[in-house]
Amino acid sequence: MQRALDDSALAPQWLELELTESVSMADPERSVPMMERMKTIGLSLSIDDFGTGYADMSYLRRFPIDRLKLSISFVPDITTDPGCLAIADAIITMAHSLHLEVVAEGGGETEGQLSLLASRHCDILQGYFFSKPLPAAELEQFLRTGHSMPANLTGRASNAPLLLLQDDETLVLEYLSLVLGNEGDDVRAMSDPLRAFELLACHEFAVVLRDQRMPAMDGIAFLSRVKSMHPATIRIIHSAFDDALVTREAINRGAVYKFVDKSANNLALIHAVKDGFDSYLARRTTSHGANPAGATLHG
Repeated sequence: MQRALDDSALAPQWLELELTESVSMADPERSVPMMERMKTIGLSLSIDDFGTGYADMSYLRRFPIDRLKLSISFVPDITTDPGCLAIADAIITMAHSLHLEVVAEGGGETEGQLSLLASRHCDILQGYFFSKPLPAAELEQFLRTGHSMPANLTGRASNAPLLLLQDDETLVLEYLSLVLGNEGDDVRAMSDPLRAFELLACHEFAVVLRDQRMPAMDGIAFLSRVKSMHPATIRIIHSAFDDALVTREAINRGAVYKFVDKSANNLALIHAVKDGFDSYLARRTTSHGANPAGATLHG
């Protein structure tokens, strides 16, 4: 490495070596002294694909590294999979406690991924949201233009909590949007659950109102994920009376806040949503900002 630096005249602080987690852990008694010698040269070191190998935490503490790179195997699913989000949360918290930066590989693909990782204080994102790989000349021009993170992607917005509506019937969504929009609620309506998870990652939603019987994912399964990933959001099932029994069980488990029968009048629905907003805002006030804006991110 020293010869390569001498031959290229590259300053060592501009070179970072990525070491795979498995290779680093295969023979720590040999790899740790080697890392220390590389650090004396002035190189930066990172552990690549962290979270998929067999890291020994006692050795990780000894490694003279600068950052951990979250494995691309689970980062792309953090907006839809509570397990992947929990792994990312745990690694980010652990890395920061060891004074290490965290890089999310594949976490810079969608606006939702960026916003959710920003709210978790991930330091660096690596993905196609910023740019696909470029030839050298185009890369130079790209960097000279001074690209930076859009201001609205430095964390989930928290000034005006929204209402999310989900139903597989377009006419129902239009009707609900009209009824609840007339009450002053800022409404987002859609039928695609994956798009809904993306929106939940990007914005602060006070209430989710969801039909139980929908293709791909039923209402309780969807709201159970919302509870795990966005626990402050109030979750309401708006469905047929036949779904009341199964929804009651979900309410008992805490996955659902309320059930509103679709045959009920508009006033019952309006009151349920208003109660949801009141409950959400009361919790937010008590917690003094449970959804803080994230740290500044680098692409």
